Amino acid sequence: MKTIYLETNYLTLSKLNEFNNILNTNLYEEKICIDLNGIGFCDPQTILCLAVMLRDFDMKRGQLHTDISIRQNNNVIGYLAHIGFFDFIGANFGNKIGEVSVGESYIPIRAINKIELLRESNETGKSLQDLVQEEASYLARILVGSNWNEQIYLTIAYSVREAIRNALEHSEKDICFVCGQRWTNNRAQIAVIDEGIGIYQSLVNAEINVSDENFLQIALQAGLSRTLNIEESLNIHGNSGFGLYVLYHLAKNYGRMTISSSGKTLIAKRAKNGIEERDSSFIGTCISIEFSMYPHDVADVISMIADSGEEEAKEAGRQVKASSRSRSVKI
Repeated sequence: MKTIYLETNYLTLSKLNEFNNILNTNLYEEKICIDLNGIGFCDPQTILCLAVMLRDFDMKRGQLHTDISIRQNNNVIGYLAHIGFFDFIGANFGNKIGEVSVGESYIPIRAINKIELLRESNETGKSLQDLVQEEASYLARILVGSNWNEQIYLTIAYSVREAIRNALEHSEKDICFVCGQRWTNNRAQIAVIDEGIGIYQSLVNAEINVSDENFLQIALQAGLSRTLNIEESLNIHGNSGFGLYVLYHLAKNYGRMTISSSGKTLIAKRAKNGIEERDSSFIGTCISIEFSMYPHDVADVISMIADSGEEEAKEAGRQVKASSRSRSVKI
């Protein structure tokens, strides 16, 4: 049996790309053991990306034998087991997804299933919009922490909902997964991931002119995601397409945003030249938002973001205005 080791003090997207290349090289080995005991620090984004990577690898191998090596006295392994990581990849260890409640400082891996939400909507009378908003609210609380202002929290929750909405409406999958963590230094990160067709193919399907080099920056333009819904009936959240644009700029003001999709990664952060792009091995879409400072002045910032977005959308020929939720903290 061949053993593949994932050893790193800090699990990054770059390290995951290297690891994925090793997995692909050994895809048809008859028996493989994947040793995860060498993983050090990992965050929601890399946890979800690794989980999708391992599950995809196992599915591609079909009937070939794959083992996962873990030590139960390993702190990182214990954390991953608690939040449902091993259940996600099909290993019979730790908690099941949905078994652990949301904590004050973390969100375990949660599945957001469009079919189940529609069923719950029919049973309870709650709108699909409100049900997705509930999930977004959990994530927003992680970002703003315990010292949160309700108006700030609601504005961020709406923008987070846009990331979930994009996953459910444009990926051609009915399910996405979320995870979140706030650390003792008040740094916080949330992540949303789907295993769908990817942003590039979604834009191509909508007949939007993109290349495999610029599609991520185009996807973040103001009002764009609204134009992907050809029929009004498909616009299940009544969105203006500004939520993701607003979230992108909020992240640039207060931390960073990372989008991995269709073989590319875009990282936006607080810096003069704060956009970095690189190749990725991920085909679906993973969006992560990280705050490293509290958004005290979000009301002023969000108004400027919306004004700028409306102007950009107008110049691009998209005659839409930021919704009241994208524009104002008075939700």
